[in-house]
Amino acid sequence: MSAWDKPVLPSERELVRKLRDGESDAFSDFIRLYGPRVYDLQCWLCGDPTAAEDLTQETFVAVWRDIGKFRGKSRLSTWVHRVARNIAMRHLKRRRGQNVPLEDAGELETSADTETQAQRAVLQGQLREALQHVPLAQREAIVLHCLQGLSHRETANALERPLGTVKWQIAQGLHALRKALLRVGVLQDEV
Repeated sequence: MSAWDKPVLPSERELVRKLRDGESDAFSDFIRLYGPRVYDLQCWLCGDPTAAEDLTQETFVAVWRDIGKFRGKSRLSTWVHRVARNIAMRHLKRRRGQNVPLEDAGELETSADTETQAQRAVLQGQLREALQHVPLAQREAIVLHCLQGLSHRETANALERPLGTVKWQIAQGLHALRKALLRVGVLQDEV
């Protein structure tokens, strides 16, 4: 499939309208747009790729069920991140006290250089392990802002926290993450 063959996805407003109208092709477009991001978010928050798959599906069901509640005061992606985050938090509360496996999440990018791929997998595993040692509120802010690419304001909206609080949580979380990375053997210049 060439770049010219890729389907043109509807605008966000049009996508919301189609989802509310129950059009099945809209849900396919939604999954294509948000599937990888929601799965990555779930992986980073819970640290378990298998659970992340289930949580991603749960997120899609919740969005499909609750799309009528979306008021349009934020971007659709911000609302979807909030739904996904709430589902992850419920999952983590249920699993509180249990060890969370830290297997490598997501597929590695295809590369001819298997050594680079292996190094990337090790670093990703170490990052995931180190993130588990960052306080949850700070981890959420880091994942949404640094790993998912949301702006500070979008992160604050997704977490339903004041902007200043989110900026502080990101700064403190990154400081805690640096310390945690050193504990798991990642040197500053490797990141």
